[in-house]
Amino acid sequence: MPTKRAIGSHYETEAIRYLESLGYILIRKNYFTPRGEIDLIFSKADALFFVEVKYRSSDAFGSPREAITQNKISHMKQAAMHYIK
Repeated sequence: MPTKRAIGSHYETEAIRYLESLGYILIRKNYFTPRGEIDLIFSKADALFFVEVKYRSSDAFGSPREAITQNKISHMKQAAMHYIK
């Protein structure tokens, strides 16, 4: 049985492949700050994109989108500002 980390890494790799096929350029993977982690950071057309990768084997506990809480969004914003600085 794969670990959560292995499953997460697999889907991060899938996200990277997909976004790179659309012309995004991977800058950083798993950027850690005191306020949290950003899974993937991409650039395209002079803009930065901060990506949270979520996987759910079913919607029994909510969709991946529902897993992104206001608290998570706040931490991602703070982590993004940390990266930009």
